[in-house]
Amino acid sequence: TIKEVEKLKHPFEFYIDITIRLIASTVAASIIGLTREKINRPAGIRTHALIAIGSCIVTILSIYAFYDPITNTGDPGRLAAQIVSGIGFLGAGTILKRGMNVKGLTTAAALWSVAAIGIAYGAGEYFIGTLGAALIFFIVTSNRFYRSNSNNIQLSVYLSDSGAFKAVVDTIKKNNFNIKSIEKEVAEVGGYDFTFFLERKRSSNLQKLRDELLSIDGVNFIEHN
Repeated sequence: TIKEVEKLKHPFEFYIDITIRLIASTVAASIIGLTREKINRPAGIRTHALIAIGSCIVTILSIYAFYDPITNTGDPGRLAAQIVSGIGFLGAGTILKRGMNVKGLTTAAALWSVAAIGIAYGAGEYFIGTLGAALIFFIVTSNRFYRSNSNNIQLSVYLSDSGAFKAVVDTIKKNNFNIKSIEKEVAEVGGYDFTFFLERKRSSNLQKLRDELLSIDGVNFIEHN
């Protein structure tokens, strides 16, 4: 647009604005990536940040590098459109099917969403980018609120050493949860992923169980997507 091209007449203001766009997209995506990395998802802080930075750079280029101020023509949306479609290939790499369970859908959706955040900041739409990042952060962390109300609980834990398995089982039983079934997978980063399908009793306290499991050496949680 003419408004965007006018910024080229003021190099210092232009560079400051571009710096803010890149930093803002990096910070927003990193916060979202942190929620994935904390639960051992395939894509963490660096992946989310890189996608947002790349999307932001491509969007900035599509606005400034391919605009002709003489003819007042250009197509700033062309490269941004390719980001939206192309990021799907990267997101597909985070989706895993294990037995009847499909994992990684939330992470794949988060990657696609941070690409949109990068586009928003790259276009200088700070409000859209910030509000979008806040909503995405809320969504990817909201499962801890609504899953706790179910009698049937699917709880996954990462064990760096299978020797902690007995301690995990004993802790679950001690907190009055029935173990209906267990699935075991070798984790990509080493160690093991165990998925426990539990049934809660009236006296069961999920938060207390989670706190006690975290106190066991080598145990961490894997949230379901």
